[in-house]
Order: sequence, then C-alpha cells, then structure tokens
Amino acid sequence: MQSTTHNGQDLWHRAFGSLPEPLKETLRQVTDRKLDKLHAALKVAEEKRQLSLQKRWKKRRPGGGGDIIIRDIMEKIVQWIRLFRDIGDVIVQYDPGYSALPWAAVRFLLQSAINDIDVHTAMVEDLEMVTRLLARYDQVERQYLSQSAGLKDQLSDAIIAVYATVLDFLGKAVGYFKESAADRFFKAPFRSVNQDSRDLILARDAEFLKLASLADADRLVNIEAQVLRMADLSLVAMKQVEEKLYVDMLHWISTLEYPRYHADHSTARSLGTCQWLLQHPEFLSWESGSTCSLFLLYGIPGCGKTKLSSTVIDRYLEAAMTNPNSVPVAHFYCRDSHAEAERRTTNGLLRSLARQLITFHSQGPSIHSAAMSLYERLTNEAKEQGFIAKSPNTAECIDLILAVVDDNPVTIIIDAIDELNRPKEVMDALQVIMQKAGNVVKIFVTARESATIMTILSAQHKIRVTAETNNADVRRVTTDLVNKAVSNCELLSGRIAQSLKDEIIDVLASSAGEMFLLIKFQLLRLSDFELEDDVLAG
Repeated sequence: MQSTTHNGQDLWHRAFGSLPEPLKETLRQVTDRKLDKLHAALKVAEEKRQLSLQKRWKKRRPGGGGDIIIRDIMEKIVQWIRLFRDIGDVIVQYDPGYSALPWAAVRFLLQSAINDIDVHTAMVEDLEMVTRLLARYDQVERQYLSQSAGLKDQLSDAIIAVYATVLDFLGKAVGYFKESAADRFFKAPFRSVNQDSRDLILARDAEFLKLASLADADRLVNIEAQVLRMADLSLVAMKQVEEKLYVDMLHWISTLEYPRYHADHSTARSLGTCQWLLQHPEFLSWESGSTCSLFLLYGIPGCGKTKLSSTVIDRYLEAAMTNPNSVPVAHFYCRDSHAEAERRTTNGLLRSLARQLITFHSQGPSIHSAAMSLYERLTNEAKEQGFIAKSPNTAECIDLILAVVDDNPVTIIIDAIDELNRPKEVMDALQVIMQKAGNVVKIFVTARESATIMTILSAQHKIRVTAETNNADVRRVTTDLVNKAVSNCELLSGRIAQSLKDEIIDVLASSAGEMFLLIKFQLLRLSDFELEDDVLAG
C-alpha cells in the first residue's frame, strides 16, 4: 500500500464546507483522532458480519423480491473496506481530517445497536452503497484528476458534489441514531428519512459517469465486479477420509462426468465471444444482489445459450482457481440423450450438484460432514438388509445442498433445463433450496423460449438472446468459420479472393440473426459449390 498524490483531502474539505453547520457538528462528534479510522470501521464490519451469520438475519423484500440476506450485505461492506485499504490512500487511516470523516461515520453507524430488523436492513444496505462509492471514488481521483486543467475542474466539481451528498447522507443517519430509541419512535422510519439523500447520491454519481468518458466509466463500474462473494472456510465442516472411501462416496452420489461436459463446451467457444452477458446490467444486478434469486437466459435453438452458460461457469471456476475462499459453485449441462439418460432426470441433476458442492472446498480426500453422515446411515441400513446403499434421493440431495448453503453462499448454473424430463420438478426443488437457504443462493438457468418454460421459470432476472445481443459474436464466429473453411480447402478449394471472402462473411453474418447454427448450415451449403458465381448466387 502506498501514499497517493491525488488531492482527495481538498475535495473532501470542500465537500464538508458545503454542509450546513448542524450536520458538520454531528459528523465532528463521531471522529476520534486517536483511532485508525479504516481499521476501526473494518473491525466493526467484520464483527457485524459474524453476528449476522450467527443470527441468520433475513428480511423479506417488499413486493415479493425474496429474502434479503443480511450476512451477504455485511460481506460486501467488509470487502469494500478491504479494497479501499489495500489500494487506497494510506493517509486516510490515521488522518484526523476531512477524508477520514466518512469512515468514522460508517464505524459509528455499524456500531449502533438496532433491534428493529427493518431499520437494520435499511441501514446496512445504505452503508453498502456508501462504502462501495468510497472505494470506487478513490480510484476515480487517481484516474481523472491528472486530466487537462479544464476537464479536471469539471471532474473535481462533480466529485465534490458526490462527496457532499455522501457526507449529508451520513450526517443525517448519524443524527438519527444519536437520538434515543424513544425519540426515534415518534419520527418517520429511517429509510423515509434518508431516502431523498440516498437518491441524490445516486443521481450525483450518475452525473459524474456521464461527464467521464464512456470507456473509462465502464472501467470504473467494473471495479465492483472485482469483489466476488467469498466463503468463510472456518465454517465449512469437512471430514478427511481414506482415498478408497472418498472415491466410493463420490461414486455413490453421482458418476456423471461434469468436468468433461464443461470442458467440451468451454473449449469449443470462439475466443472473445459471450462477454456481453457478463457486462449486462441485468446479469450484474442478479450477481450482486443480496437475495436468493433466479436468472433465466432464454432464446431460440442455436442462439448460443450453452456457450453463454459455459462462459458464466468459467467466470466462477476461474475465480475459484485464483482464490481458494471463493464460494462453492456447481454446474450442470442437461441433455436429451438416450446414451446418458441420467442427465435428463431431476435426481441425476441434483446428485451431480450435491457432489460438486460437498467437495468444493476439499483439500485432499475430504468431504462435507453432512454427506458423510448420510452415507454412513444409508450404508448401515442397507447392510442390515443385505443390500448396497442406494444413491441419495431427491429430498436427501436437497438436504445435502442446504447443508452446504448453511455454511456459505452458493452459485448454481444449469444449462438447457428445458431438456429435462420434468423441468418443473427441478424448479420446485430449486425453489425449496432458495426458500430454506440460510445464505444467498444464486441460480442461473438457460432454456429455449416457450410458453411452458416461461410459466415454470418465474425468474426475477431474465434476458432474451436476440440478434442485437449476439451481433458482435455472430460476426466473430462467422469470420472464424469462413477462415477455417478456406484454410481447410472446404470453400472453393481454398482459392478465394479476399473481397469475396469479406462479402461471404457480411452476408452470412447479417442473415443469421442470433442463430449461430444457421451460419454453419449456410456455410455447409456453400461448400458444395465449385465456382465463385455459384457461391455468389447461393
């Protein structure tokens, strides 16, 4: 960590100076010159995160949006503070000045004893927004305040406007919680008191992003994507077992080769494609939300849904490879195949998901204690009757998955759910998991567009794959396929003018819509022609 040269002190000073005197005095009251502001805020946030986990605090979101998992919000706050600490301004930590004020206020608010779950939820949601912006705008100052003088002045003014609204928001919140519970009882609810300030922060932030160049603004927003959910490995109840028993237990749960299925689809994906989904606002909203939620990606056959699924899976598996504390993730590619009939069944899918989750944080031959207990019980019962233990049934798989979710958040990705024998049965099981979960469960599914599927999959977040979403990928894939056909002498025996090749790419890409499969069919048809005139006519 290093001290920076950007003038954040001056910006916070000017923002503080714009506040009315009563708010200034309120904020001064929560500042302790002897404290390391950042460390103190982080310590309290970590304590509150642990408490919210122990208490299993949840709050039903108004309008049926699912339960808000308080532990998940606290996890985000902890990570925003850590991000600021690791790459932020070292001066802030011990600074008695203005740039330390927001962190002192955050610490005070986190320490406030709140018995009302509605008020507590509103406060931690607001503090997550504030700490996220503090981490982001530390990066903003570094990237933008080295601009030319004219632009720098405009950007500085826009940043000061954001900082002033943040301080106004925090000052009002501190004032609210400094009053006694009895006095607060006769006032408007906390969210009502602070809603205008919250809305103003978001409006000022949006104004800054408009002023900044679009490319750089996108990069700033992507800072938020760096902070993925982390697992608390101290909570994961894993048991070490002998190698043979470990293998026997894995086979008992599921023998479906899920790594091979994913490798087949991931390696077949054209380089650089499918990135639009990971940057889509709806996907980012689903991923970052602190409620259990379902995301549905749907479209016509051949529009690349499976490749998009493989991209999402790769995103989480790559995070797990770089950070052993990543939350458990499980994936499944459904398939309408007589050769692998189990991939079409509810039980086959759930057993595969359970196997992945109970071994996700395995170090050596170890397995989740819930699976160990179930295996021992079923094995002993079967032995008493002279049989071999059966694999877990649907209810037992749900319980195993819930045992993992009881420890930490979980992400589940299912491709082509419509190809299952009974997709509604699977969705019912997934709904049970989300309803009973003690932590955030994120479920991503893909399906063909149909009235039946849309009825079964009541998703809070959904995206339809269209010609517009696939436009860049369709052109890239078309170019790759045409170049490959020419290299393999499959198109005009490999002897083709660049102008004709470009024309073929343009025509195929523009006529394909969102359907990659159509490109392959068209190219296969063109490969039958031997003359350029026939190709042009075709």
